[in-house]
Amino acid sequence: MAERVVVGLVGGIASGKTAVAEAFRDLGATVVNADSEAHGVLELPRVRRAVKERYGRDVFSPNGKVDRAALAARVFGSEKEVRFINRLVHPEVLKRMRLRLRGSGVRRPGAGRPRAREVVVIDAPLLMETGIDALCDHIIFIRAPANARRRRTARDRRWPAGELSKREAFQISLKKKLEHADFIVDNGTSLFNTRKQVEKLFRRIRFSATATT
Repeated sequence: MAERVVVGLVGGIASGKTAVAEAFRDLGATVVNADSEAHGVLELPRVRRAVKERYGRDVFSPNGKVDRAALAARVFGSEKEVRFINRLVHPEVLKRMRLRLRGSGVRRPGAGRPRAREVVVIDAPLLMETGIDALCDHIIFIRAPANARRRRTARDRRWPAGELSKREAFQISLKKKLEHADFIVDNGTSLFNTRKQVEKLFRRIRFSATATT
C-alpha cells in the first residue's frame, strides 16, 4: 500500500481553499470535504433537537432540515451562541474525520530513492477551530487580499458589507493560521498562477523523503 500524507488547508473566508483543493484533486490527490461532514452532523437527531430547543422552528426549512443560513443569522454576532454551536458540532465532525482518515498516517519511507506517496487533502472551513489540523502532516495557508475576499463573499454568497469581518472575528486569526502553516499558496492573482503553485507543492509533498513527526 502506498504511503500517505495528509494536507490541511487554512486561510481566511473566501481565500480560495476549495479552488486549491480542486487543483490538488485534478493532480490526483484525494480530497476530503469536512463541510459535508458538518452538514451530516446538523441532521443528527440529537443535534436537531438541541438546535430546535435553543432557536425554535425558525431555523428549519419546510422539509424539516436545519436551514444553515437562518441558523448562521441567529448565531453570528454572539460569542455565546457561536460557542454553543461549536461545542455541539465540532467534536462529532472531528470524530467523523478521524474515521475517514483512519489508516492514512504517513509511514516513513525506507532508504534510497523517495517513493511517490498518496496525497490526501482536507478542505475544511474551520480546520484549526475543529482540531482537524492535528490529523494533518502539513498545513497550507491560502493567502488572498481582504478586498478580494470581500468581493467574493458579496458576489458568490450575497453577504452584506461587514459580514465577512463579523464572522472572521469568531475564528482563529489569520496571523496564527499563517504561523502554523508549512507552505503558502498565493491566491491573490489568477487561477492559473494558483494552480502552478499547487502543482509545484504537490510534487514536493508527494515525493518528499521526510515524514513529519
